[in-house]
Amino acid sequence: MSLLGKLLIILNFLAMAGFLALGVMDYGKRQTWAHAVLRYDVAIHGIPVDEKETDLQGQTRVENLTSTLLKEALGSDSIKTQEQELQRAKQQLQAAIDNPEVFKPWTATQKQAYVMLQFARTIPERFLLSAVCYPQQADVLTKEEKDQLEKLKTELPAQVNGIFENPLQLPEKARKPLTALEYDHRRRAIAHVLVTLVDLFPEPGQQPDPEAQKDPLASKGFRRVLAVCGVKAVAQELDASGRVLQEMSYQLMSLVDQERLAFADLHETRINRVYDESQQVARLQGVLQLVTTQAQIEEARAKEQEKKVAELTMAWNKAQDATDEQLKTLSALQDRLFKTRLQVRDANRINQQLEREIRALEKKQP
Repeated sequence: MSLLGKLLIILNFLAMAGFLALGVMDYGKRQTWAHAVLRYDVAIHGIPVDEKETDLQGQTRVENLTSTLLKEALGSDSIKTQEQELQRAKQQLQAAIDNPEVFKPWTATQKQAYVMLQFARTIPERFLLSAVCYPQQADVLTKEEKDQLEKLKTELPAQVNGIFENPLQLPEKARKPLTALEYDHRRRAIAHVLVTLVDLFPEPGQQPDPEAQKDPLASKGFRRVLAVCGVKAVAQELDASGRVLQEMSYQLMSLVDQERLAFADLHETRINRVYDESQQVARLQGVLQLVTTQAQIEEARAKEQEKKVAELTMAWNKAQDATDEQLKTLSALQDRLFKTRLQVRDANRINQQLEREIRALEKKQP
């Protein structure tokens, strides 16, 4: 072989080594870029909803996840889908509800009501759930509302389970495999549950996160939900939650206006009633004053009559005493008259005897 041939062979080997090195460098760079793209895709859309979700190329998204990426996002590679994370959140929530040390001294029913309170979308619903959490609020409920409250307590376990079952339920007309729109719907439903439950109950022995106290969005729980569901779904859920809160604020303002109008009507009614009763009291006070004055006059008259009666009684007693004295005098006079009459009678008898004797003597004289 000529020198030129040998030189060409050497150059070919060198070129092959160069191309091989360039290919390795290109593959490494491509892998770095692919990992970055995958990481940004996970950051935006979150981890796969289930193991069957595919990307634009038709490959299952679970296959694209690496252990390194999962550990970077979630701190562990045991959770690979949002459905698995939803089941993990369900187990943690149920453990917190069953643990008497969590939110002590609340009962399991109160903690279930507290969970459902986070999902309530109307003011009346929140009011009933709040009455379960704080029994002292039930004192202002009507009998009908108290019956609803007792019924709600029996339905709470099923409602808590329904929180985790509803995102997994598929529409009756859902296609198999699911379309991207249907996966997006499930992704938002899962985000709704996970965002609402983030840091709801502290884990036993868990110390408060100082970062979460300053900014709730900086808590470890929220960062995990953000990594699982993705920025897009979380942002949509926060926006939807904001609209719900705004709607409830409108409902609350409407209820406040209704209560204010009802209070104003009731206040006016009671003010009119108080005015009417004050007028009636004033009239009755006038009547009472008149009756009191009349009674005082009658009392004065009665006292005057009593005084006159006393004076007349005294005069009558004196007259009676005088009459008694006169009667005694009259009785004495009658006795004296009787004795005098007896004496006169006796004197008449003696005179008559003497007159007869005188007449008899006169007849005897010649």
